[in-house]
Amino acid sequence: MISRHNCIRVFKEGHALRQRGLEVDLVAMVATFGYNAFDTFTMYSDREMLERSVKEADKRVDLFHVHNEPDWLVPIVRANTDKPIIYDIHDLESLRWQRDPDQDELDAFGMSQGWVHVSEPCRIAAEKIHGNGKPSTVLPCFANDIFYSPDDNDVSWNSIVYEGGLATTSALPAHRKGEQGTNFRNYVPVVKAFAEQGFNFALFSTAQVEPGKYESVGGVVMGALPYYAMLMALRPYGFGLVGAAVKYPIMDGAMPNKLFEYISQGVVPVVYNADEAGKFVEDLGIGIWLHDLDNLREKLAVGPERRKRLLEVRPALTMERHIDQIIDLYEKVT
Repeated sequence: MISRHNCIRVFKEGHALRQRGLEVDLVAMVATFGYNAFDTFTMYSDREMLERSVKEADKRVDLFHVHNEPDWLVPIVRANTDKPIIYDIHDLESLRWQRDPDQDELDAFGMSQGWVHVSEPCRIAAEKIHGNGKPSTVLPCFANDIFYSPDDNDVSWNSIVYEGGLATTSALPAHRKGEQGTNFRNYVPVVKAFAEQGFNFALFSTAQVEPGKYESVGGVVMGALPYYAMLMALRPYGFGLVGAAVKYPIMDGAMPNKLFEYISQGVVPVVYNADEAGKFVEDLGIGIWLHDLDNLREKLAVGPERRKRLLEVRPALTMERHIDQIIDLYEKVT
């Protein structure tokens, strides 16, 4: 597997593949959680080192599984191997920024032999631009079964948690100046609505944010934790937030990691401004899909019955139960 950052999805897939007996090597720029779970790990620091790493891996692997972001990894890999490339599309950049695809995205689709999408809407959006002439599969970001919490864990129904990226303004980061869209990670209005209606709201942030913004509206921001510690820290909370404070196309199509991490810990997902995730939890009866932030006490009163259903169905919602989709895709391109 090739990645810029050794993200959680890389670990989820890699661990499940190794459980099925495949040898999986990892090449990434950083050694974050789970790098030592692979057969080998190679760290690169620049383009030239990545090229050498690909050439060395080419001597022993059957294919390359490249994770975006960024998209420019695929052209680098293609320039240094004739082996098949699987392109795993965490976030479709043209959908994220509501613009025509740039050359890196065009090359990534054109130079790869198979595609992995995280949701059906993201697959449809990609195929409108890039066609459907290559093997593909849709694999959400299921959690690994080794991290599942006990079923009898007690939770507080007065509490809600969020884990992931945070912002404190609606402005886009400076490096995205000129792009369309808003910063959908500004959850201050959402936290304020929950806190005003009597809920305790905790946020585990993956990045530092301006101090006081969330606390001033009733939230508590925790520092980043190691992945497994963060999962255990979710367990006391009755509800877990998935979505954004504003409607945004890529969020409406997403099936985020956090959705399945809440499920793995017995936390009932509360989905807001994330339509595909909302449909998913409603169809299975395991979460609550909000269309506004009014009367939250009434809407979240179904939490205990939704948690009972969640505990019943979650054994089927692991990466290990679905990894055959990736193995089948590998077989189609090799």
